[in-house]
Amino acid sequence: MSVPRTVPALMTPPVGITAVRDAYGVNYARIMASSVLAALPLVPVFVLFRRHIVKSVATTGRGGQQRAPLTAG
Repeated sequence: MSVPRTVPALMTPPVGITAVRDAYGVNYARIMASSVLAALPLVPVFVLFRRHIVKSVATTGRGGQQRAPLTAG
């Protein structure tokens, strides 16, 4: 099932921002305002889970295992 692009309530944020651009022309102020409004719900999620997000990014590529620091010697 695909999401219809003509129903505003069912639009994803990128499709909505494109709809704003198409409706009002290339008005960068409106596009940037729409982008900020689309990103706002992600801020509280990041604040709540930042410790887990940072830890998962820091351990990516190492198999999730922390290595002992190298010592000069």
